[in-house]
Amino acid sequence: MSARHLGWRSPAISPGPELQYPLAPNRNNHWPSNVRILIVSPPRNAGAAQRVGLILRHSPYGEVWCHLGGRIQRGETIADALRRHARETLQIDIELALEPQPVDVFQWFPAEVAPDDGTPYGDDARKHAIGLSFIVEHEGAPTPQGEALDFAYFSLDELPEPLWPGCGRLLGRLFSAGPRYSRKAPT
Repeated sequence: MSARHLGWRSPAISPGPELQYPLAPNRNNHWPSNVRILIVSPPRNAGAAQRVGLILRHSPYGEVWCHLGGRIQRGETIADALRRHARETLQIDIELALEPQPVDVFQWFPAEVAPDDGTPYGDDARKHAIGLSFIVEHEGAPTPQGEALDFAYFSLDELPEPLWPGCGRLLGRLFSAGPRYSRKAPT
């Protein structure tokens, strides 16, 4: 695999054991992994369509709708990162297992380093990120703050426009697989 496909900033750099960049936090103390929180609403009645909660936010693509999420800070557990993003963005508490496991792993690339081998990915002009996706339920009424300009639930067949590039693809992957993606934490 070439350095280009590993997300290196320069194709002239080839990874070696002495180079710590891919595993070290960036200058803001963030690791290269992101958590993606897909908030779902409980069906109102049997047979009701699943709805997913999305935030409206400013982005390099203008104002777009997307899933909640962000970076994992150095020393932070995945569960702590998920809870922090939910509280900071929507002032809600989410239901999680002690050690939550992602239901999907999805990559986001800037165009100049995006794979050309058919690998599915989302677009992110700012960075190459590995997104760990979690489907959760929440307690409390979502109140947008910080990066969230708005929050709303949408059925999967009536997603808003514009979506963050790749967000629709991610939602399709997560919710088309059926029972594989369980929302409830194991007890």
